[in-house]
Amino acid sequence: FVYISGYEEQILNFGPVQTIKWLNKILSQLDKCILRYPSLTKVETFNNFLLVYSAREDVDHAYDAVLVTLDMLRAIAHIARPDGQPTTVKLGLCSGPFTAGVIGSP
Repeated sequence: FVYISGYEEQILNFGPVQTIKWLNKILSQLDKCILRYPSLTKVETFNNFLLVYSAREDVDHAYDAVLVTLDMLRAIAHIARPDGQPTTVKLGLCSGPFTAGVIGSP
């Protein structure tokens, strides 16, 4: 997962338009990183949170997850926040069995 730090602060200080432009720059770069690894799939983007997973067993998806994480750090390093400060993120990486499904009802 990727958690983009400073999202709430940027909304308050620079408004939604500048913040959305900033998030778009970041998420566009992260999407490019994910597309380099066919074993990985973007599951969800919500505000300042991105979730990626792989359910393929025919490739070393754990290795790809590490590589995409490093690619993401490099891509984000060149994007400044609206206030000119460097963009910071929290990245999480988990490898192993998982279960996913829809929870709740419409």
